[in-house]
Amino acid sequence: MSDSQPARPQSTSKISYSSGRQPGGAGSLSGADYVRIRGRLDGLVVQIDPAADWAEVLIRMDAYLRRSADFFQGGQVALSVGPRELTVEQIGRASQVLTRYGIRLWAVETHNDWTAQAATAFGVSATLVERMPEQSAAMTAIAEEEAAETVLVNYDEHLPLLHRGSLRSGQDLRHLGPILLIGDVNPGASVISGSDVYIWGRLRGVAHAGAMGNDWSVICALDLEPTQLRIGRQIAVSPNKLGVVRRWFGRSNERKPEIARVIDGQIVVEPWDERGARMALTTNR
Repeated sequence: MSDSQPARPQSTSKISYSSGRQPGGAGSLSGADYVRIRGRLDGLVVQIDPAADWAEVLIRMDAYLRRSADFFQGGQVALSVGPRELTVEQIGRASQVLTRYGIRLWAVETHNDWTAQAATAFGVSATLVERMPEQSAAMTAIAEEEAAETVLVNYDEHLPLLHRGSLRSGQDLRHLGPILLIGDVNPGASVISGSDVYIWGRLRGVAHAGAMGNDWSVICALDLEPTQLRIGRQIAVSPNKLGVVRRWFGRSNERKPEIARVIDGQIVVEPWDERGARMALTTNR
């Protein structure tokens, strides 16, 4: 920031800087898109169409979150606003919409110095994303098309999300479609899917399948010892405690793959073998 610009308001929030083009920048949103939400390990990112009227953006965001309230509840989001200039009051109104659905605004990602100042004055973190050097119109169009495709792949509820790597405490992986995680979900971490959850590793944190209210979803893991299981509207604590039925006996100390699904309004855990997988994937589907 040059010396001619006013000093930033005092705030304890830190502004971090990153080089490169902001993911899913201005070119990736147009027309009636207005708001697009994608997930990453530090939470959700709400991408805002930089050309849309702010009042209309808030209306669209409220309507979208209302339809998907169960999925997003308890999450934290960053607003990605591109070059848009926002005031403290405008950021506050966006935060109010998010809070209404149990979502916490924790950061604003922007190209605009004034918006970064407003974010820190409001009390959230701000990431001031530096613009890339000018490119040719053709190169810019290609980059923006690739960014738009990436966002759609990450968000499309009909496509599975493959994540390689374990989740540590405090990390929260969300996706509207099925999730396949190769790694462990440690205590304090959570996996939330609008569809099925498959964990090729140990599940010791929280798993929520069918987060949009689908009781037909399943949760599978090579080692199923969660702190909490949720499938659709059903919720249960660790299978070793009251709340989950295990339909097989004579368990040895050797860990075995298991699958959790809802039967007669109760979460049931069974062996994740050919028979169990076939029954779970054909019941009520």
